Amino acid sequence: MPDIAFCAGRFVPLEEALVPVNDRAVQFGDSVYEVVAAYSGTPFLLERHLERLQRSLTAVAIDFDPQAASLSDIIADGLERCGYDEAMVYIQITRGVAPRAHVPPPGIQPNVIVTFRRLPIPPEAVRTHGIRVMTTPDIRWAKCSVKATTLLANVLAGMEARRRGYYDAIFVGDDDDVREGTHANIVAVRGGGLHFPTRDASILHGVTLQFLIECAAGLGIGVTEGPLSVAELLSADEAFLCNTISEVLPIVAVNEQTLADGLVGQITARMMAEFRHQSRAWAARAAVRNLSRQENPRACA
Repeated sequence: MPDIAFCAGRFVPLEEALVPVNDRAVQFGDSVYEVVAAYSGTPFLLERHLERLQRSLTAVAIDFDPQAASLSDIIADGLERCGYDEAMVYIQITRGVAPRAHVPPPGIQPNVIVTFRRLPIPPEAVRTHGIRVMTTPDIRWAKCSVKATTLLANVLAGMEARRRGYYDAIFVGDDDDVREGTHANIVAVRGGGLHFPTRDASILHGVTLQFLIECAAGLGIGVTEGPLSVAELLSADEAFLCNTISEVLPIVAVNEQTLADGLVGQITARMMAEFRHQSRAWAARAAVRNLSRQENPRACA
């Protein structure tokens, strides 16, 4: 079975998955989500993603426990069914189905949707030659650390960036602080180290970003967190975007200004390579552990 979905309590081909019109995700965008990459059929950093999912659920008062709902088992089952070696797992928890009203009725039951697709791979030219991004005023809500599906501002910014010939847009606050891309964190390379915007409520606390921080430590690359102005970004030695699906994308120009020499920087290239090496090595080790459990469950109990 190729692209599939877990919807209404069962697995179906993706094109047959249906969501009720009265689901609050349809009517209000009243839901939260996560995206997980699977390598060698194993979901990468799944525990961290589920922890962030729980934080988002708590923040928007959706009464759902991923652990009690055996979400990890659903994901493992789906990955086995779809058969993709590298897959994109999309998890969405909606508040549930009820007649349209701004305040939901008591006792509403959350709806669980999980889809499984082949992992989309950015064109190699993007990694080799880098991307151009534009800045745009941040018009999103004040709790972007919550991974909610209400992403219209992100969609519009991304559309405008593509219309103007850029790969993505970077949100900038009223005080000229750089925040993040439409669907990725941003990191500047300054003085030989990584620097990224403060992880407060205005940006998503990226799972990939945190893993890259750990990779940088292993490479002996310094990391700092704090305010990043547009001027500081423009004067950076290098910069890149990072997220679950794209991993690391080098930035070579912001607005009409080229960064440094306009080439993919050495530290960005090292981060790209290290992320790929560490993530695939992690997945290979996990796959071996899973196989061992299947062959000898008592020894692994």
